[in-house]
Amino acid sequence: MKASAFSKAMLYHIRWKVQLRKFLNGKGSMTKEECLSPDHCRFGQWLCSDEVRTYASAPEIEEIRRIHNEVHIAAERVYEFKSAGNGGAALREFGNVERASMKLVSLLNTMNIINRN
Repeated sequence: MKASAFSKAMLYHIRWKVQLRKFLNGKGSMTKEECLSPDHCRFGQWLCSDEVRTYASAPEIEEIRRIHNEVHIAAERVYEFKSAGNGGAALREFGNVERASMKLVSLLNTMNIINRN
C-alpha cells in the first residue's frame, strides 16, 4: 500500500469531521446514516476496500477500526443532542469526537510512515 493511501484516508476523515462540525453549528447538513454509520462515511468505505485488506492483519489497522467506531459512537450522541435542541451537550460531546479523531489521525500517520517505500 502506498503511503498516499493513508493520506487520502486522513482527508476523508477530516472532511467528515468538518461536515459534522458544520452540522453542529447549524451551517451544514449530514444524513443520519453518514453521521452514525461507520460503513456509510467515505473513510469507512475506504477501510473496507481492497486497498486496506492487504494490511488487515496489522495491529494498527485493527486499532484504526476500533477508534473509527468510537468516533461514530460519539458522533451519534452529537447528532442526538443537536437534533433534540441541546446544542451545549452536543458541543461537549463533540470534544469526544475530537479526542478520538486525534488518535485516529495519529495512527494513520504511523501507518503512512511504516509503509513509505
